[in-house]
Amino acid sequence: MGDIEDEHRIALRSELLDRARRGEMTGVEAENEAARLGCGPLASKPDDSLLNPMSVSHWSLTMAIAWIAWRTPDHVREWWDTYVEQCWDWRRERWTSGSGQPVYEGEFLEQRKVGTVIEMLLCEHLADETEPEAAALAPLAESRQQLWGALLRGAIQATAIDCHSEERVRIQPSEWLHLKPAVERDRDVLQDCDVFPARSWYEKVLLDAVAVRRIWSPRIDLPELPPPVRSPAEGGYIPLFCAAQWIATEGASSDVGWSPHDWRSAYGQLLARIDSGEVNVIGTHDGLPEPIDGLRFAGIRIVYPFESHSFLGVSGGAPMVLVSYPYVGESEWHSGVDDSIRNEDGPIWSKIMVRAEHIIAHWPFDVPSVLKNPLTHSGFSGRPSTKHLIQGEFKRRIQSGEAHMTLAVEAKWLLDWLLERHPNLSAPTTKTIQNNIRDQHRAYRAQSEGLK
Repeated sequence: MGDIEDEHRIALRSELLDRARRGEMTGVEAENEAARLGCGPLASKPDDSLLNPMSVSHWSLTMAIAWIAWRTPDHVREWWDTYVEQCWDWRRERWTSGSGQPVYEGEFLEQRKVGTVIEMLLCEHLADETEPEAAALAPLAESRQQLWGALLRGAIQATAIDCHSEERVRIQPSEWLHLKPAVERDRDVLQDCDVFPARSWYEKVLLDAVAVRRIWSPRIDLPELPPPVRSPAEGGYIPLFCAAQWIATEGASSDVGWSPHDWRSAYGQLLARIDSGEVNVIGTHDGLPEPIDGLRFAGIRIVYPFESHSFLGVSGGAPMVLVSYPYVGESEWHSGVDDSIRNEDGPIWSKIMVRAEHIIAHWPFDVPSVLKNPLTHSGFSGRPSTKHLIQGEFKRRIQSGEAHMTLAVEAKWLLDWLLERHPNLSAPTTKTIQNNIRDQHRAYRAQSEGLK
């Protein structure tokens, strides 16, 4: 029964496609009729959610250029061969089956062709100018030049199929000085522009996608209003933006919006304290957190939050800049919408954070009472902490003989206990717990071993 239904469905589709080819109906009318008969859609494309270009490790040249120009996954997807080859679109064309035969003007269903760099550069208006959000941030020709510059510097690794050996090889940075895009068999190739006649050297070029996104930040829309103020009363380290917002709003007591004057003043005050060493700073470098010398911030150019949405990257040879994006959430923070010190090859330090207690010390605005959780205030002076809770439980475990003999194991147990008993409190790291209980644990272990 299923085979008969499938054959009937295929026959209906074929009839509709033939009528559209002969001009008896438009592609839109054919789609509507297919929907009514239950054999549509005719034109098709893959589900965007199943083909995410941000999840693949390597991009083609066209995908990289699209990212530099637009900075959105949707535009990159439109130049992704894997996606394009699964798209079928309507195309209008005049045709005849032979000499002396009737001429028709109809619409054909055609598999979308894979795009090339040359095609990108020849199309001056790829986006609908009536949709501002679709406009490119940078001209395509300029985006191509920026990409070639990064490849020439070695900031992005590239591999390709050698047209002579037919093996995938790494393209050396110096080669990009002589390589230019061309098209063979409707596909991208790279030719040596210093050789006449031009020879194709490479095809199927793949670039490190992470490196591309590292140099050219994702496109973001500036929120109409700044996000809620994050108080330094939570302790530990907080994002640089959050500290500046605390200062600009005088501890969340005033609404400054995106006023350039207030934000510039706040960053000026904050960086002056950082430069003098009064506020400690950390950042992520080569995947690991590390302290940043405050002098790195002296005189640095700042891309402020209210202008970060238009940041296109650091020009070649330009000094380092501090780019501060609004803190809108943890997922965005970890995906590159953060605070960073960057040069032309991307962040040198990302996820820049400042010591919260130093912010409170220099800008002691009233902390809202709702943030003064009695569980995190032991009654002693100092910033909010769960230290007294952990030490109290550790003391109980020592007295009952439950404490582990290994420091790391005991610290991990105490962290798990804190997360289970007080899930809404900010938890320290196991290393911090080890440092806080080290002396008591050493005495406990010595006493336990002496009793044996």
